[in-house]
Amino acid sequence: MRRLLVVGSSGAGKSTLAGELARRLDLREAALAEHAPGLPVRRLRGRRDTARFLADVSK
Repeated sequence: MRRLLVVGSSGAGKSTLAGELARRLDLREAALAEHAPGLPVRRLRGRRDTARFLADVSK
């Protein structure tokens, strides 16, 4: 199964980009907010923090 995670700040166009990528790559699009309402937002600070976050969510 191929997965793609799109992250960014509010209003950056994440949903638009994710939708277009899903269409072009023939992937199912799933918005995390729809599957986990109330999920706490985590602010990523720097490359190391981002790398740790991506490693955690890809398990």
